[in-house]
Amino acid sequence: MITTKQAVRAPADMSSLRMRALDDAQIAMYEAWGSAGTIVPWGEVPAALQTGVVDGYLNSPLVPVTWGQTDFVKNFSDARVIWPLRAVLVSKDWYDGLSADDRAAVDGAVDAADAATRTWLDDVSVSGLVSLEELGVTVQRLTDEERAAFREMSKPVYDSGLMPSEDVKLWTDLSDGTR
Repeated sequence: MITTKQAVRAPADMSSLRMRALDDAQIAMYEAWGSAGTIVPWGEVPAALQTGVVDGYLNSPLVPVTWGQTDFVKNFSDARVIWPLRAVLVSKDWYDGLSADDRAAVDGAVDAADAATRTWLDDVSVSGLVSLEELGVTVQRLTDEERAAFREMSKPVYDSGLMPSEDVKLWTDLSDGTR
């Protein structure tokens, strides 16, 4: 969590913050944490942060560094809720139409890319926090217990009808399998 006003270590720390949201689902998440949200397009985030329209947003540690926001962003809480994601998407029809050898080649390339991405993510997860600190942003490295508080308060939002329950289960199982 990236904020301009105060550091966040627990959901209670967010009670006075209004956070930038992507959509109604993210607003529901903020509300579950005891905060408020307002939808702000990405291009308007710097002005919203500087004028107090919002007090922060969720993103990876690289974002305020990359976008030059460290002059007005003061705190980063490493809640590990947003990761720099790299994904490979292909058409199922295209993939199913490949020969067995070509599918094996694609599968191998995806496995190699996944391994490289995980290595990159391990490195950037540390260097992003260090970069923030070097630029004067206070970094809160949350404990497993502190992160668990956010996770537990988020669970009711998952089952609130934002997505079908079978999709919630699939997503939760996938997420738990990567921890």
